[in-house]
Amino acid sequence: MRLTPALQRFARLTALLITAMSLMSGSALAAEAAPTLTDIEASGTPASTRLILDFNRIPNYRLKTLGQKVEIRLFDTTYGAGIRRLPEDDKIVKVLLARDRKSLVVSCLLRRMPGNVVATPDIRLHRLYIDIRWEQESGVRPAIVFDLPGMPRFRKKGVELKPTGAAHSVWSGNWRGFLRASHTPVFIEVQPAWTFPYLSPPTSLDDSWRNAYAKADWQGLSTLPQKDLGEAEQLALFEAFIRLGRYEDAERENLVLQQHEQLNDPNRRLYLQAQLQLRTARIFDARVSLDRMENPTEDLRLLATLLKAETALALDRPQEATGILQTIDVPLTRGLAQKLELRRIDTLVLAGKNEEAVAAYQKLGPELDRSPFSLALLAAAAQRAHRPDVAGMAFDKLSRLPDLPRDQKLLARFAALTINRTPQQIITAFDELQQIRWLEPDSEAARRVVLRLTDIMAPADNPTGLENQLADYLEIAEQATRFDLRLEAALKAAVLLHLTKNDRAAVEQLEKILRQFHRGRLREDAVALLTEILPDTINGYLADGKAVKALALVERHRNLLIQQYMSWDFLSTIARAFNDLELLERANRIFLFLYDRVENRQRKGEACLALAQNYQRLGEPELTVEYAQRAAKLLKGHRDRNRAITLELVARSRLESAEAALTWLEKRTDLPDNTEGLRAAADLYWQTGNYERAAELLQTLENREELAPAEKLRLAEACYRAGRIKLALKHFRQLVKQKLFTGQANYRIGCLLLRQDRIDEGSRLLRQVAESASSTNLWKKLAAERLRELTL
Repeated sequence: MRLTPALQRFARLTALLITAMSLMSGSALAAEAAPTLTDIEASGTPASTRLILDFNRIPNYRLKTLGQKVEIRLFDTTYGAGIRRLPEDDKIVKVLLARDRKSLVVSCLLRRMPGNVVATPDIRLHRLYIDIRWEQESGVRPAIVFDLPGMPRFRKKGVELKPTGAAHSVWSGNWRGFLRASHTPVFIEVQPAWTFPYLSPPTSLDDSWRNAYAKADWQGLSTLPQKDLGEAEQLALFEAFIRLGRYEDAERENLVLQQHEQLNDPNRRLYLQAQLQLRTARIFDARVSLDRMENPTEDLRLLATLLKAETALALDRPQEATGILQTIDVPLTRGLAQKLELRRIDTLVLAGKNEEAVAAYQKLGPELDRSPFSLALLAAAAQRAHRPDVAGMAFDKLSRLPDLPRDQKLLARFAALTINRTPQQIITAFDELQQIRWLEPDSEAARRVVLRLTDIMAPADNPTGLENQLADYLEIAEQATRFDLRLEAALKAAVLLHLTKNDRAAVEQLEKILRQFHRGRLREDAVALLTEILPDTINGYLADGKAVKALALVERHRNLLIQQYMSWDFLSTIARAFNDLELLERANRIFLFLYDRVENRQRKGEACLALAQNYQRLGEPELTVEYAQRAAKLLKGHRDRNRAITLELVARSRLESAEAALTWLEKRTDLPDNTEGLRAAADLYWQTGNYERAAELLQTLENREELAPAEKLRLAEACYRAGRIKLALKHFRQLVKQKLFTGQANYRIGCLLLRQDRIDEGSRLLRQVAESASSTNLWKKLAAERLRELTL
């Protein structure tokens, strides 16, 4: 149907309206876009700090103060990619951003307890101001700051700060003993010998098959004619193949049985299938097969239950195994009763009840000696229960079992020869240990032999022997398959280096250990040794002039260093090394730590003085004033107090007006008495027009040291403006030889001579300045004007 022109115009108008509405809707959505935090800045004074949060529009927010933590929760807010560096200074330790559902949380960790925190929004500038006013500071700063990454971990105890959380090793101070001891228990992983007792013959079994089955002649049974077999014969043949280890033939026979539409004894097939799956490393499939059994005979139910318990043990599920075994509540044959008891004790080991398990195992008879799985668990439990005699006996029995794989037998034999033996007894068995090593050179047993013999003989008393021992440790650390064994060998290499006075190499080895081994029984010992030898290693590098290496160690391991006692001298040496490399902020972190930690007033003052000096070099006059004031209070009667007052004076002259700085200076009774202080004070008097005082201070300075030409000129000008004609003439005449100041000096001398009514001399000098090519235009012009005045 064709539209009339009127309808066409209406349709076009409708389309335009819809488009306009969608554009307006989009604009509205854009206007209501989620608030975005675009920047965070900080500024402040010694008494307060202001955080400035910039947004595209200010969100709803909530402010909370928790001790030294200020938290600003910004609802339905995101943050922009432009935020690069969050503010940190000597008052703000760290600013953290975190996402909490739809909120953005800004957390500020402070070095001091705030007195008051107020949030003020500025709708026009889309800013939120967080103003933090500081409490009057006490003698010791709160220690929450020390729980942050990279900061000292100290807790306040009374009026002292005590270290906490330091790495500890029982071998500290006895690392030679660590080298001689074995730290990685031997554990032999053996799968349970799946219980597979004699079964009653399948029903309706042919006589020849029944006879072979009754005699357990599995080989003979497997050679009987296999054409047109019935279900009973197929089940017997399936079982024979499993018992003979012919698992491929067993799988084929199982497939034949599965093709039967209905079996008379499906539970027997499922039980045999589970036995086959266990022997071909399909434990979970075996559990499924056992669970599919429905209403089995009582005998088959008991066997299946025991097999289920063994699968739970193999999967390290002792509680599940215990629960399964508890369902067996009927009398068993003697053989199965012993097996059941053995498995119950096995669950004790896996549940961590080692002492109870060791006592129970020792009450068992020959059944234990025929079970590699239980013997291996006994050996492990005995080691954990500190019964090395029992562990050695268990390993000895394991090493004699014919069915144990060769590498496991060698490992068991190694353990039997070394557990609970003195070094001399181990050396006596040297030949047998070496035989273990050569039989399987790449086995765990061979590597343990090398490790144990090296432990006993290290450290060698000659360089070649030491080199070989170190190489043996490092090879085991690289190639051993067991994680804890690699860690032990790696740590013993570091200990060997330490015992032979090569702590620098030991530190490198320990750093490698901590990078490669993020867990392990001996990792804390590695940390403890590194913590122990770091200070002397760092001092050694500093003494050798290798400050960069020393400070690199400090940066990498400051968390370890601050967990132990460190002397003032050590820490201040490190801080000054940072200063020498112009790493002033890092030096300040150490000086702040020293200020917080030390109780001696003089040392505290020295830390403040160092902080003030560094903040001056960093161009931070406010912080310079703050720490210089503290230093001056703490260093009363000390020669360094002058330096603190000078630093404050210089900082105030930059921070405040000259009049304000001079007012502060004149209120003091102890004016700075050093060259820098004299210069700063003279400069203030000069700026405020007190030329007489400026001249006095500069003259005092000249009496102490030779002034630079520019300072000499200021002294001469101050004397000139103060009307001290003789002194001004003296100083200007000394400046005549300075080419840069010749014109100015001659002009001033000429003017001074005129004041003394020495008209001819003064006029001659002024004419010389006006006509000299070396004089600057200013002084030539001034000299010419002065001469014209004389002619009037």
